Order: sequence, then C-alpha cells, then structure tokens
Amino acid sequence: LFLHTLYKMTLTKMDTAVPTITNDYERKSLRVLFMHGLGSRPYGSKHRKILTNFESECPNMRQYIAKKKLLSNPYLIVAIIILLLTPAFYFIHPFMMCVGILSVPVYRRGCISLIEKCLIVQKKALETFQPDVVVGLSWGGAIAMHCIARGYWNGPTVLLAPAQSLISRISCTSIPKVAVGRDIPSLVLVHAYEDKVVSFRDSRNLFHRQPRDLCEFHEYHDDHRLCTNATSDNMKVWIENAYEKAETSKPTAIYVESK
Repeated sequence: LFLHTLYKMTLTKMDTAVPTITNDYERKSLRVLFMHGLGSRPYGSKHRKILTNFESECPNMRQYIAKKKLLSNPYLIVAIIILLLTPAFYFIHPFMMCVGILSVPVYRRGCISLIEKCLIVQKKALETFQPDVVVGLSWGGAIAMHCIARGYWNGPTVLLAPAQSLISRISCTSIPKVAVGRDIPSLVLVHAYEDKVVSFRDSRNLFHRQPRDLCEFHEYHDDHRLCTNATSDNMKVWIENAYEKAETSKPTAIYVESK
C-alpha cells in the first residue's frame, strides 16, 4: 500500500510540473556605446541610466578634455601666451600687434588635436565593443558625428544636445556632414528649448536636413544636461526607437514636442 501511494504521488508531480521553455526569438540585449560630454564621465548619471537597461561602455575622454588637461595642451598654451604678449608688442611697434593673429592658427590646431585624440579613443571602442547603438551627449554628440562622417560608425545613433555646430564655431573647423539614410540608417535627436550651452536651433536644423522617415526629434523644456527628461525609461525608448528604425527599414517620422 505504501509503495502504491508513493507511485501515485510521483505521477501527480510529473503531470503538474511546468516545463521551462527557452524563447529563441527573445529580444536581444542591445550593446550601447555612450560618448560622454565635457562635464560628464564614465559611470556618470547618464551612463548609469543606460546601464539599467542595456549592456554599455563609455570610453573615457576626460584624459584629454578635462579642464586641467586642456591647460596642458601645448598648442593652446602657445596661443594663450601669444595673446597675452600681444599688448606688449604694441610698445615695440604698433605694427607688432599683428603678431596676435598668429594665435588663431595655433589655437585652431590645438582644438583639432583634442578632437583627433578623442576620435582615436572612440574608434578603438567601436572596433572592440562593436555596439548596436551609439549615444552621444553634447561634446560626445559632436565626436559621434565626426565618427560617422569618417566612416568609423554607420549604425543607429542617438544624439543628446549635440554640440557639433558650437564646437565648429569655437574651433574654426567645419561641421561634420552626416546624411541619415546614407551614412547611418537612423537618428534620434533630443534637445531642450532652454539649453543655454548649445543652441536648440542647431539640432532643429540638423533634423530638417534629414529624411523624415529615418530621423526622430524630441523637444523638451529642460536644461542642457536634460536633467529632468533624460530618465532611464526615456533613454530606453530613444535607444530602442533608433535601433528599431534601422532594423525594420519601414520607420515612421516622429516629432514630439513637450508641453
């Protein structure tokens, strides 16, 4: 009797057991490369928000663009010295003030060297990490644009308050030319009306130059760092939208304006 009861209990457990089913079509975890801005760093607030939903890396560019590092750039030091000495040249001869003009090409060369060093860092990260999506914030957005223009990256991209136009004006260099549909499959732009660092119009102009079915633009009432609206949930949506647009090849233009 005991053996018969044990046998029936075993059959009952086998009948009620729920098999584990592996879904081979489950959405893959996206790999996101985050290019930080001048005031941010790896594992900063934006990077941590990306890490809550995705596998992510953030190459460190602060070794070149931190304030202390900027002052150690030899080209920028020479340009500053020339500018400081320019008034003194006037007492030698008024014509000597023209020496100050020499600071312009030296300063420009210093800015280009900073961009080039950051591009080397990001190019290496793109080759080794092989991301599905690139996210660029401010300075990082400008570097992402340069990576696209040079052919280092050709995948879906999210740009948060990208500073390519501002950096171009400050460094006396050309704006990297990027065409969505030719250089990258999709682009999501995010910018704030009240941005006092990077002009909101720069992102709007970039959006209007792109095919509407491949580019998405989100406008918010926020500051340059998008402290209120760049939440982990919103960043998840922006990243997934950029990726899905590239994958489906039948995207729909979206223009979102925050009230």
